[in-house]
Amino acid sequence: MTFSMSNLGLRRSLLSTTTIRHRLYIHERRYLSQTVDSTRPGTHSIVSGPLDPPLSELTMPDFYRTQILPNHASRPALISRHENNVRWNFAEFDVRIERMARGLLVAGVKPGDRVAAIMGNCSAYAVLQWACARIGAILVTVNPAYKVHEIVAALNTVTASTLILTPTVRKSSLLQAIFDELPTLASTPAGEEINDPGLPSLRRIFVVDNTGDQTLFKKELNRGPCVVDLAEIASTQYGAEPQHEAEKILDRALDRHDVINLQFTSGTTGLPKAVSLTHRNLLNNALSVGRCMRFSDRDSLCNVPPLFHCFDKCKPSRLDIHVAADIKTGSPIVARGDAFSPPPPSSPLPSPFALLSFSPKDIVQAVSYERCTAIHGVPTHFIGVLDELDRVGSGVDMSSLRTGIASGSAVPIDLIQKLIRRLNMRDLTISYGMSGFCGI
Repeated sequence: MTFSMSNLGLRRSLLSTTTIRHRLYIHERRYLSQTVDSTRPGTHSIVSGPLDPPLSELTMPDFYRTQILPNHASRPALISRHENNVRWNFAEFDVRIERMARGLLVAGVKPGDRVAAIMGNCSAYAVLQWACARIGAILVTVNPAYKVHEIVAALNTVTASTLILTPTVRKSSLLQAIFDELPTLASTPAGEEINDPGLPSLRRIFVVDNTGDQTLFKKELNRGPCVVDLAEIASTQYGAEPQHEAEKILDRALDRHDVINLQFTSGTTGLPKAVSLTHRNLLNNALSVGRCMRFSDRDSLCNVPPLFHCFDKCKPSRLDIHVAADIKTGSPIVARGDAFSPPPPSSPLPSPFALLSFSPKDIVQAVSYERCTAIHGVPTHFIGVLDELDRVGSGVDMSSLRTGIASGSAVPIDLIQKLIRRLNMRDLTISYGMSGFCGI
């Protein structure tokens, strides 16, 4: 038999493929026949870890109600120094969660609704996260640095029915920028649901005051009849019928596999994508982080990163949906400025990302005054803190620090050594974040 050059090349190609497959088969059989050697980590593609302690099968509200309140009701949960020094214990925090949950239900939010939040770090954000989990609504955390067209795209991607935002960002009116993009929004009559073709799923807008000026905040509220102060929603005394309907929803059983948080990935390989996080993975991620850091009721966490970020979703007190420094151990979260740490639903970690404004001075003061034992941040945050200590000299005591998490980007070894030596962070944890797997 004779072959042309092209046929000969094809035959060689086929023989090569057959040989490769055969060798792979032989390798696979030899590998499977070997006894697993547990003393040689890294030699196997599948590694099994300990099953103790077992994963929690509670929802976040059930965990809070059965594990936190009975043991830590009177302990500090949230310290927000930039909000007139707000200080809530876990019982007080729970009261605010219940009020917010009922207010949102009466306002029209239903289980399964997507509630988008565009805010800096504040106590309202912490309450909102837990209130949404209590209702069974899905909190959508949106980067406040998004441009208006990015915000519109994000809201449409997740079909958000409710938008909760601070009216200003970096001293500019975010509310007005949205109305400029979608003029018909501002013309929605008071008391009626929004129906705008640019945001077809959106039905209501609530605002959280971050102006510090009642006159300016009232001006923001007056930009559109459809804009409602979130504080009114949480504090209004409703009639018997609305309260009864809200109670029926709050009394229904939640499923630990229900999605309670949508957060956007960075969009490294394309446009940002929303990933779904549940009670179960948020809570267990937070608890795992707390155990890794050996958090106890003697610890308090200074949170620097923004609450919309995946870093925040893994805190011990979290919104894990990333909110107290540790909902498991009852340790508080300390917040300062737009870089504060509230109590989120399921983890002993804070949120990870410098918010719209990052003040190393405020962070140093918060750690020193509140005697925080942990601080979370990205390398830029820690470099800023070290620079601030260089500036103020030896007049600040940071010796209370013990641990914390550095993440968000590669952490240079020299920075790690400085954090251990100068900030006493001998139990520093370096973590790897991935939004789709619930943060840390």
